[in-house]
Amino acid sequence: RVTRAFAEIHTGAGQLRFGRMPVEWGSGMLLNAGNAANQEFGDTVDRIQFTGRAGQVYLQGGLESNAEQFVNEGDDVWSVTGSLLYKTEQAGVGLYNIYRSYSYDEESFGMYTLDIWGAAQAGPLSFETEFVAQIGRGDLGDGVNDAQINAFGAMLDAGYAFDRIRVGLGAGLATGDKDTTDDNFKTFTFDRDF
Repeated sequence: RVTRAFAEIHTGAGQLRFGRMPVEWGSGMLLNAGNAANQEFGDTVDRIQFTGRAGQVYLQGGLESNAEQFVNEGDDVWSVTGSLLYKTEQAGVGLYNIYRSYSYDEESFGMYTLDIWGAAQAGPLSFETEFVAQIGRGDLGDGVNDAQINAFGAMLDAGYAFDRIRVGLGAGLATGDKDTTDDNFKTFTFDRDF
């Protein structure tokens, strides 16, 4: 089994990547490549993506296959992604969008994910925050029809460093499900490597 194998082509307009590749965004609370020494999982996806750059602004679009269901059947899970990022050495702010869909026979499902990230460094002060909203509707299989997903998560990491000491504040927020027996799912899950 190939874990990751992808190619990059650099053109005058930007970078084209395709294959089975790691995917990461912002703080890594939703999408995390898992490349750090203390991380074990990593998000990997079969994808084709193009990234263009104009100064400090990056624009990226992609098409990815998230799940191969039955071979030679049109029942796969697909996503379309798009992101806009402004990044300098001292600050960054960005928006990442994912629309995931599945359709087979009489079942169909669609989910939109909005991820807003921002970070800044000013001398000894540092700040990073991220907010994710996931909204979806459809059939999830195993008899779960007309399900609805409304999940939200957020994180904040702020710090002040002086000499060899860093004082910081880290916080996270995730919605949960009060009633786990209904077809309205509200639980947000942070990435396993976050």
